[in-house]
Amino acid sequence: MFRLGAYNLRICDVVFWILLFYFLLFERKKRFFYNKNIIKGVLIIFSLFFWLTISGFLNYNTYNDVYQDYFVKYYINKIIWILLYAVLYMAYGGKRFVFNILLGMSICVTINSIFVLYEYNSIMHGYLPDYSYLEKIGIYMDSKKDAVINQNMIRPTGLMLDPNYTGGYAGIGVIFFDYLYRKIKKRIYLFFQIVAVISMFVVFSRTGLFSLFLAFLFSLFLYLFCNRSKKYKPLSPLIFFLLIISAILIGLYIYSFDEAYYESLVDRLTMSDSSAGTRTLYLEYYLQNINIVQLLFGGGTSAAGLLLGRGFNGIDYVWSPESNIISFFIEQGCIFLFFYFILCIYIFRKLTIVNYSYALLFLYINAIGISYNFLGDRTFYLLFVSLVLWSYTNNERYLKT
Repeated sequence: MFRLGAYNLRICDVVFWILLFYFLLFERKKRFFYNKNIIKGVLIIFSLFFWLTISGFLNYNTYNDVYQDYFVKYYINKIIWILLYAVLYMAYGGKRFVFNILLGMSICVTINSIFVLYEYNSIMHGYLPDYSYLEKIGIYMDSKKDAVINQNMIRPTGLMLDPNYTGGYAGIGVIFFDYLYRKIKKRIYLFFQIVAVISMFVVFSRTGLFSLFLAFLFSLFLYLFCNRSKKYKPLSPLIFFLLIISAILIGLYIYSFDEAYYESLVDRLTMSDSSAGTRTLYLEYYLQNINIVQLLFGGGTSAAGLLLGRGFNGIDYVWSPESNIISFFIEQGCIFLFFYFILCIYIFRKLTIVNYSYALLFLYINAIGISYNFLGDRTFYLLFVSLVLWSYTNNERYLKT
């Protein structure tokens, strides 16, 4: 991001606002990308927006001052963008719109993965990466970048602020580059896949690796049991073979030099570390301290930390559990969570008909939310909105997968 005075300005924000204002100022007579089915997708997006909005405003008076201020900022910074993405899709949408978004993200994943390897090499040689040359051209680097030792492990973040986001976004690139390789047959995309997988392994993001493995299992299921037209193929078997071999060799190497570090890796792999167990404590505490209304309808958007704060010391500052499925359950309740799961299954099924690679991407970005707060990121909402609307404006009668 760039810093203008006291404000941080993300490059992607500039792009989206330029697209919106260009359409309003110069393309008002342009016909919206529309067919008779898109209204169904728009209604789904509006329902999601309305549910998140009304939940926060109805419970607003129950928040303390810290969380009232946070909800307003969260609403402006995250939720209202849901409608912005729907408008942009209708203005510029179609087959190429989603493709270009995923292409742009995947290119950024490759660049970010290179920085991950650069950081890891620097740290192994005993010094922090030097980004002063980026700061000289106005790019803002947060102080969190210096916290390269995370959970007793070296976990570089590349150009992001959190290793879990680094690992999570890398999986998007792996799946999309697999799609490009099958479509264009250029080996360079296999190389990009390997680079992305390496960065996922270096930061050892269990969330990203689990979600990618889940996408692979679904692709294998489609290939074995739903493949009458022969259009489904397993997701990158070569990548997973290389990943397993690399994991074994690197594990043996680490064990031979540092047994304690190896044990910390095993703890993360077996979900025995504190971050995994704490999520269970969140649910236990919440279920012991709620009434039936909160169980069904939740406590309001962005208030998960407030509702858990009395038990986990978060009532005086903003925080949230590292799982957006848990956050949805606490903030929106069982009814919303049921609606969300049914919707995801329905959209996934629609996407498999027209483009199974996009279906795997949709599965992947939602699976990340099981064990990390990826769903609160605007990029998730951009992909969610775009893929939902794409599934309604494309169908198997005229779209080749």
